[in-house]
Amino acid sequence: FLVWLSVGYLLPLLMPFLLGAALALAAEPMTRFFQNRLRLPRTLSTGLSVSMAFCLLFLAVLLLAAFLLRELKLLAGILPDLEQTARSGMGMMEQWLLSLTDGTPPSIRPLLHRNVTQLFSGGSRFLDGATKWLLGLAGMILTHVPDSALSLATAVISGFMISAKLPRLKLWLDRRLPREKL
Repeated sequence: FLVWLSVGYLLPLLMPFLLGAALALAAEPMTRFFQNRLRLPRTLSTGLSVSMAFCLLFLAVLLLAAFLLRELKLLAGILPDLEQTARSGMGMMEQWLLSLTDGTPPSIRPLLHRNVTQLFSGGSRFLDGATKWLLGLAGMILTHVPDSALSLATAVISGFMISAKLPRLKLWLDRRLPREKL
């Protein structure tokens, strides 16, 4: 129950801060470089390094989205052919099943023949169901965009704050969690 409660309720609340901590840890080598080599204060080093890490992460996601969009364009060009192929395949399956019903006893042959034709008469029903499911999925993804944007903004802000206090946080964790237990 506690695991379900923590995954269901606490994880969504803590996720932006966990992402911020990951961003701060990813930017830590750059922060130390700015702090030690360029002799910049910790806050300025943190601001520069977390900003650069976030920009690099954003560019990687943007590049991935561009590749995904290119592949979706290709898929959109192929989709009409796929629909026609699916319809012809369903027609062939209907003919095959009807030929199988011809070999059944005459008493149940009309029932089977009627069921097969009824099943495939709404052949587009399968394709319509798949289309509705895909549109529903797209709508569900779009409804989560504002929440994701707020979580991302919280993660970036917490990344700046965690990175600024990271040496103190590490020291505090070292005191609380001895190395032997880890």
